[in-house]
Amino acid sequence: DSTYIDGTKVLDRIPVRGRDADPQLFFSPRIGVSHPISDEAAMYFSYSRNAQTQPFSRIFHNYNDFGSISWPTVPKISQAPIRSTNYELGVQWEFMPRKFGLNFTAYLRDIENYNPISLVVVPRSGPRGVLYSVVSSYGYADSRGVEVSLQALRQTYFDFVTFMGRVNYTYSYIKASSLAGLSAAQITWFSTAAGDSARLGGTLPFDDLRFYNTIERNVLGASSTLTGGYDRTHRITYTLSLEFPYDVRVASIGSFQSGFYYPITLTDTRIVGRELGTAPWNKMVDIRLEKGFTIAGARIGVFADIKNLFNWTNIIAYDNIISGSAIEWEQSIKEGNPNPTGIAKRPVGVDGSLFYDIPREFYFGVKVDF
Repeated sequence: DSTYIDGTKVLDRIPVRGRDADPQLFFSPRIGVSHPISDEAAMYFSYSRNAQTQPFSRIFHNYNDFGSISWPTVPKISQAPIRSTNYELGVQWEFMPRKFGLNFTAYLRDIENYNPISLVVVPRSGPRGVLYSVVSSYGYADSRGVEVSLQALRQTYFDFVTFMGRVNYTYSYIKASSLAGLSAAQITWFSTAAGDSARLGGTLPFDDLRFYNTIERNVLGASSTLTGGYDRTHRITYTLSLEFPYDVRVASIGSFQSGFYYPITLTDTRIVGRELGTAPWNKMVDIRLEKGFTIAGARIGVFADIKNLFNWTNIIAYDNIISGSAIEWEQSIKEGNPNPTGIAKRPVGVDGSLFYDIPREFYFGVKVDF
């Protein structure tokens, strides 16, 4: 019967009005320990086992609409939750008491069911050319990193300026499973008419996902910052606050991070797409100038914010959807003029996510503290 897949009616897999997802119960143990090792230093350790449901947007994908009558998306309503095992170990040291402190932290996170996987199914019978795309959870990710932080505690110099701030450096990576070799083609197209049904006992190969040929690869940039582009090897951030006489304040925050990864296709090597390139660094400095007035016991602050003070161009995603756009992107990198807009020359992805971060922006405001 062409209306059945994996022993379930196709229409029963599609979220329709009145259909309820089964409840899921999670047990998430957590423990944290901090122990002083001197008057100015301490060590800390934490462990947690967390779980969260798959994105609800996937459950309601194509709600009340197949999108394509010949290729509907059929999500599995009851999918395994995303699970993570998390470890963190650190040391904090106030090497100049009441002035400067240093923190060092290392972390590890193993994540299960990190990726969705989609299998295109050809039914046993029915209208010619009708296909189903069945989505399930799959894969893992390994996230690790170390962070060093230098903190300046609140202190006054020359009875003129009060200073405090922090600067952080983080080295990290997120390695995720990615399909490789012939298995990618074999499982993408699962045909009940080509022997796959008999080989798998008439069911879809979801239970065999752990046996598929995969490699570890950094999380790549994408056309949406919601689904990729957050794996950055180097991150430098800072916060700074200065207070001057006459209630004048200057504050700034900034971030500098290496670019997202993308697969290289314009290469002379035989393993196309296995070699990764890196997008340009992202740089952002924000500043606030504020003057305070005291009126009737209340402090009134007049301020001006400048976002992206130096008006740097930051690429946070690129068009990797339209055929040929990836080549356009790589070519623009080689020419020294990175352009993420692809062949269509559009600055946004299909979900409305921007390819560029904000330009310089100005804000003015008043705040009242009482």
